[in-house]
Amino acid sequence: MPTVNVIVLISAIALTACKNEQFGSNGLRTGVNNTKQTEVPEVTGPGVPSAPGFYGPNSPNSGMNEALTNLNNDESKTFANAGGFNIEKFKITPTSADSDIAFVIDMSASMGGEVGKVQSNITSFATRLAQDPRTSGYQLFILAGKNDHRFNPPASVASNPNFTFEGTNHSIGSHNALTVAQDFLSGKITTPKIALRPSAKKHIIFVTDDDAGAAREVAMRQYLAANPKLVVHFHGIVCPKRGSGCETRGNEYYNLAGDPKYAGVTHDLRTSNWSPIFDGIASNITTNSDYSLALSMPVKGNIDVFANGAKLAPSAYQYANGKIIVFKNSVPANATIIVVY
Repeated sequence: MPTVNVIVLISAIALTACKNEQFGSNGLRTGVNNTKQTEVPEVTGPGVPSAPGFYGPNSPNSGMNEALTNLNNDESKTFANAGGFNIEKFKITPTSADSDIAFVIDMSASMGGEVGKVQSNITSFATRLAQDPRTSGYQLFILAGKNDHRFNPPASVASNPNFTFEGTNHSIGSHNALTVAQDFLSGKITTPKIALRPSAKKHIIFVTDDDAGAAREVAMRQYLAANPKLVVHFHGIVCPKRGSGCETRGNEYYNLAGDPKYAGVTHDLRTSNWSPIFDGIASNITTNSDYSLALSMPVKGNIDVFANGAKLAPSAYQYANGKIIVFKNSVPANATIIVVY
């Protein structure tokens, strides 16, 4: 997939006059608010909108244009500030919208039946991801090992070049799945054949009949807060309560999956047929396969998004929880995106 360059412009000033405005023949905004703007020479570059006055009423465009040009021409620069705007640049690589998916499986003695259900459903799960163009670049990891209990993938999955499972015993038991997941994300745990890709989205799927403990949840949240560029979704096939084959409620997994920052799904471990469970997780992964850009500054005011100078329709992107999501099928090849707000 082609590389997509992204520049994000962040304004601390609410662009109240942006709505219902159009560009006039002189490149300045016209419409319900005809506040006079200073016309400046047009900035050149693949991501600069064609209208030089698009930055908003009364903005000091000369400084803004200079900062934007510098960012546009200097690969090493990712952030600038000019005229009350913050400008943040993102580079989207061919794997930025791809997904690295890891199952972290409790291998304690009480989990024998559940491990078998993962083994029975993993082939169809991988096939579905491979056949969907939004996730065809997926990678699938299995972390599962404790003493002499190990995950045995079906031969059709084991031979898949996009699949790997741990070659070392990491002693995944009743309570430490979150710690194992954090060590995997940080690179302390590695896998044979394939590795996590820095720019790919991470989907962590916990399969356990127990909890993790509040301290491990806090540690994971602190790690992700310290690494804001990581895009992680948490999912769980876990227990809603004690009994009927469950040791206890998996509170920490419900907390993480239910947090809008991590936008995951949870399913009841006690369910007899896991095929719909795997379908539900696959659906979440495919719908979250678009470009996710974590902004360094808070958003204030309206948002406009441009691709190669052309304004995108609001249906082509969304903003939530400090991130701009640009839908994969809405961005031209080799596009530079500018978000103004």
